[in-house]
Amino acid sequence: MRLSSFFKDIFSIKRLSLIGAAIVSSKLVLILVEYFFDETEYNTFNKYYYTASILILFGSLGFNFAITRVKIKPYILLGSVVFNLIIVLTVYNFLAEPFTNIASIISLFVYSLFSSIGGILVFKSLFEGYYSRYFILTLAHSLLHLSIIPFVIYFDYDLAILFPVLAFVWMLVIVWLVFPLREKDSKDIQQFYKLGFSAFIINSTAALAFALDKYFINHFFQLDVANSYTFAWSLVAPILYIGVLVEKNIYSLKKGDAKKIIKKSAILLIAAIVSYAVLFTIIIFYFPQLLPSSVDPILLKNIFLFMITGYGLYAIFHFPINGYLFKYADDINQKVISISYFVVTLMFACVIYFALSDWLMISYQNLISAVMAYIFSLLIIKTTILYKNQNKPLIRPIRWRTG
Repeated sequence: MRLSSFFKDIFSIKRLSLIGAAIVSSKLVLILVEYFFDETEYNTFNKYYYTASILILFGSLGFNFAITRVKIKPYILLGSVVFNLIIVLTVYNFLAEPFTNIASIISLFVYSLFSSIGGILVFKSLFEGYYSRYFILTLAHSLLHLSIIPFVIYFDYDLAILFPVLAFVWMLVIVWLVFPLREKDSKDIQQFYKLGFSAFIINSTAALAFALDKYFINHFFQLDVANSYTFAWSLVAPILYIGVLVEKNIYSLKKGDAKKIIKKSAILLIAAIVSYAVLFTIIIFYFPQLLPSSVDPILLKNIFLFMITGYGLYAIFHFPINGYLFKYADDINQKVISISYFVVTLMFACVIYFALSDWLMISYQNLISAVMAYIFSLLIIKTTILYKNQNKPLIRPIRWRTG
């Protein structure tokens, strides 16, 4: 059997290219603005953007997955996101005081509101198989953010004005291309929140670990270790982007046998991750002159090999299984897994805080080991729950609406 024939039913160059380009475009914006803004402008942009990112994360609260399972009227979705944002913005502003005037807070709220709803609806388009529309809308989002650059440089516009305006324009583009949520009835709002919150927990727990280890390494370790660790992570992180691409490809499929899709997705992911790992291992070991002077080459080699082995293995299993969970598995699986994740996270937090905090700071090996123990525990739990339920009525295919 030819390799192309083996993959052709679930992968196409067009689909992978468009989804991949959408993912890259959203990351590219954050790189490009650094080259055009001065220090003050870049700092202001980052302060606004990353504060909004936190609000959007909690404002959407996993609704992008919940909306694929629960019929919901537009005004309920809008009200739910508004309610979430008010709560989160109030708590965040109380704890961190990111802005000092009401105009900035309103600007941040409006931007986060339109971005949250837009992100939910764009993901819904991908989930229903409209990957070309997903690419167009994601690219529009990236281009609108890039349009900030000339307005700031040449016309000295305030970012607090530009951000909500571009989010509103993006929302208009989404409504024009998608015009979603023509639901005549809605299911229980409680069910909508339960599914959204369960998806939020499942998808944010591992990300939390990946963020916290960088915090620890840069605050409590020597500079040479911190720099090498952070740079090694920047080289390893793309395997997660590859995994996201494969997972989103699963979401974009309209039909097919679930088990075959997951199997073939895992095979493709193995090939991609192994190729990436081999390429960058060769670069690090045989072309050290390409490495920045701020990192220790020996430390970098050791940390990179440790990370790429563990996180690569994690990515190979995590992303296809996650795709299966949200695309094909019944709602109850998400709820059970999210509760299990919450319990395990509390247990790990207690063990680290009360028993292993000093051990964690002894070496970077201990820190990486703790992260891997945590994320693999979550992965095993998710896999076990899905495996036990795979032959029960809990698992069922999604019936898509056409048109």
